[in-house]
Amino acid sequence: MSYPRSSGQIPVFYAHKVSGGRSHWKGAYVDMSNEPLYPFGHGLSYTTFDVVPEPVAALAPPDGTVSVSVTVTNTGDRRGDEVVQLYATDPVASITRPVRELCGFARVTLDPGERALVTFELALGALGFSGPDLRHVVEPGRIDIAVGTSSDELTPAGTIDVVAEGPTPVARRFSTPVTVVPLDARAPG
Repeated sequence: MSYPRSSGQIPVFYAHKVSGGRSHWKGAYVDMSNEPLYPFGHGLSYTTFDVVPEPVAALAPPDGTVSVSVTVTNTGDRRGDEVVQLYATDPVASITRPVRELCGFARVTLDPGERALVTFELALGALGFSGPDLRHVVEPGRIDIAVGTSSDELTPAGTIDVVAEGPTPVARRFSTPVTVVPLDARAPG
């Protein structure tokens, strides 16, 4: 959930549609910031983490699956948890799409200097939408992928090119399987 700065900012959320409106996400309010007080996925910790994605450059059919891997390192001096989040953006579609959509997340607990490899198995059916005829479809084209620790703290991870002749009906997918593999521990620094 995103927390607004004041009640006058409601509704505020990360998956808004593209807009050119003033006093909205395209520009600041007259009397305050237009950014949420705490963005979606924001969390507090007594330590720090580094989230580094492995570059993704994939071609896949609309009913395919793409692996997105991220190395998470506890760079602080205390044990802590981080929730790694996977987002997708469809910059060109036949209908207006949200600027970003949460596609998966994983909680990782790491000791100081410890690393883990988090791998999301992203089914492209999760990137579909209801078309004009109300069928769940995935359209061909580029999908931008990003990972991070909140909807405002994202690192681009690459692109997926969906290869098809046109909008393809696919089964809707609601979950993204995730695996977390501990890597060799290393000293912070």
